[in-house]
Amino acid sequence: MRNEKERDFLFDNIKGLLILCVVYAHFLRATTFDLGTWGSAIYSTFFCFIMQTFLFISGYFSKKTEKCKETAIENFLFPYLILTVIMYIVRVLFFGWENSKLHFIEPSMALWYLLVLFFYRYFIKDVKKLTHLLPLSILLSLLSGFVPFLNENLSLGRVFGFLPFFISGYLCTPEHIKRIRQIPKVAIAPLLLILPVLGGIIAYTGIGWNSILFKRPYIDEGLTAMQGILERSGLMLIAFAWIVVFIAMLPRAKTILSVAGRGTITVFVLHVIVRYGIKATQVFGQQNVYSYFCLFLCAVFVTWIFSRPLIVQLYQRSLCLLYNEILWICDKVVNSSRRLVLPRGFNH
Repeated sequence: MRNEKERDFLFDNIKGLLILCVVYAHFLRATTFDLGTWGSAIYSTFFCFIMQTFLFISGYFSKKTEKCKETAIENFLFPYLILTVIMYIVRVLFFGWENSKLHFIEPSMALWYLLVLFFYRYFIKDVKKLTHLLPLSILLSLLSGFVPFLNENLSLGRVFGFLPFFISGYLCTPEHIKRIRQIPKVAIAPLLLILPVLGGIIAYTGIGWNSILFKRPYIDEGLTAMQGILERSGLMLIAFAWIVVFIAMLPRAKTILSVAGRGTITVFVLHVIVRYGIKATQVFGQQNVYSYFCLFLCAVFVTWIFSRPLIVQLYQRSLCLLYNEILWICDKVVNSSRRLVLPRGFNH
């Protein structure tokens, strides 16, 4: 009880808001989705900050680099491999064999995040030794748009594209958070008007739309070198502005968002199943106020259900048991091979 009272709920609240935005945006994108609609404006506004802020928070809580490296496979790579198979089966059930493919190299929807976190957590122990880390990460993000193979394969495009947000979170300290919280809210409030307008401009003009997900080279998105750099730079500034807004404006006390914020991984993974159902049936598929409202209610319900502590515990324990079982089997196989009788006359 004491730990609950002393807990700083700021990042739980931010993550709770972010995960609701993720679910709602993904549900909107599963419908008859077109540029120049309110749905696309909501989507582009949300994806100007969702994953960038998630990765910033992940970086902030990656200070124990030795532990990050030790747990990266179990916490991120292993779930990615298992869930890739599970989501393939789900797609087959919804869309049929002919419309479903099993890809480990090209991550399916949402699972790319697990792969990106695996790379970040596994290598942060080595990367932190570099000097001028944040400027270097920004430079790498901008230059990665010129490299043809930094694309959706293994989410390498996103690994480099989103790198500044993870690194900035890693370098951020409680003192930095305190300083941001001390900025007068009246100075932050205008951003709450400006930033959504920029999201709307992206949706209605198409400027920045091809760069918003940071996942493919500029040429693959139909952009010139200058367009790619300008768009990605602009999107970085917008994302960092949103991060400042969330840190400065959201409360540090426990709210209704806090529980969802502590169960984001299960929501992030499991809401994809519901999204497949929405896409397959096109329920609430029209771009109108009624469908937007119904999809929002659905997003709230899904976020609430999948963030329940019981669901989170079942998810974590199931993966942990499966991981340990596979390790045990591998250990038995290795030990059995070592005990094989060597051929007569074999010299060591």
